[in-house]
Amino acid sequence: MSQIIILQKISISIIVIFLGYAVKKMKFLPSETGKVLNNFIIYITLPASIAKVFFTTKVNTNLFVLTFFGFILGIITFLMGFLIFKKNKLKKRN
Repeated sequence: MSQIIILQKISISIIVIFLGYAVKKMKFLPSETGKVLNNFIIYITLPASIAKVFFTTKVNTNLFVLTFFGFILGIITFLMGFLIFKKNKLKKRN
């Protein structure tokens, strides 16, 4: 994709976010509308977006390499934090 197309898609997303914020501040819709829209986004829009990406993305070995490195870096970060907390003998707070 060219950079102009990417910029257009990002701009549309930002405009939608600001439009939603403006509608909320103007109290154009009732307060319970937010709960309904939230449920719609969580249970319908998000799974549909994930399914679309899942079915339209070509599987490539680079995707597996990125996932593997992300997983390894997560484990390394966890171990470093664990060792730092153990060395300093810090305790959990409730």
